[in-house]
Amino acid sequence: MRRPTRLVLLGLLSLTTAFALPFVDFVTADWDRDYRYRAPTDGFCADAVDEPRAGTAADSAVDADFVVDRTALPTDVRRHVRRAETNGSYVVETDPGGPFSFPSDYQARGEGCYAVRDTAGGDTRYRTLVTDAVTHRADPSQVRAVRLGSQVAAALGGLSLLAGVGLGIRRRWRRR
Repeated sequence: MRRPTRLVLLGLLSLTTAFALPFVDFVTADWDRDYRYRAPTDGFCADAVDEPRAGTAADSAVDADFVVDRTALPTDVRRHVRRAETNGSYVVETDPGGPFSFPSDYQARGEGCYAVRDTAGGDTRYRTLVTDAVTHRADPSQVRAVRLGSQVAAALGGLSLLAGVGLGIRRRWRRR
């Protein structure tokens, strides 16, 4: 096999590697899942909590999964909810358990959107709580390494491809 052919094949292989590397990295990456509690003041969930708060919701509309009694929550989950209400948002590394689900793509009544009933002090208050899962890369430096490696492979592949084609044209030109 001649040198121009080898350079062209090396260039094509390097370019294929450069384009495939991000996809392979995405599939084989380590993903970290965190669990977030939020206490929004507006939006779908806040509007849904306004119904039991105002006393206008029918019993069928107030689902048992939607309204959660604060005193029935485990101690650590109650602490997470309190921190979310204080700070607006609170993230937990491990699945805290309890009655909440942590959807990653949508919220619905009783599934990521809750009315937390607080009966302390004699009067009943409802507070809005949204739970969701946040997924992110466990190693962000790996993303930078893949980007750099992909760019280097593409540059070397392009140069090898051009060198092989150029060398082949030059050899043909000299034979004439």
